[in-house]
Amino acid sequence: MLHSRVSMSRTPQRDGTTPDAGTKLSIGTLRILMAGAAGILTFYVMGLIYPPFVAPPPPIDPKASVIFNLGIHVSYFLNSPYVVLPMFLVWTYLAISRRDQPKSWIFAFLAGVAIPLIIFRWI
Repeated sequence: MLHSRVSMSRTPQRDGTTPDAGTKLSIGTLRILMAGAAGILTFYVMGLIYPPFVAPPPPIDPKASVIFNLGIHVSYFLNSPYVVLPMFLVWTYLAISRRDQPKSWIFAFLAGVAIPLIIFRWI
């Protein structure tokens, strides 16, 4: 009789998890945590391989072509808090809300790349 009670408490619920499954990390959660860490690591490795990757863009040169200066303006805008912080929040939300889908690691990776930008450039 005791054995049947124990086995009944471990029967899967409607969503396919057992009652004590909340204490363990799911595969989806582990995948997005690893992808976020890989994004942070990628940012630092790119900084070691190619230092201008993490450096702020050069100042605008009035003698340079219009296309070059436009590229500098776009680079400043894409690295501004107006773009990076909202995109980080969107990528984090998408990674968490879709953590059980196979391609959710992409959003976590992008959010991981944005974390060093937020920490070291604005704080």
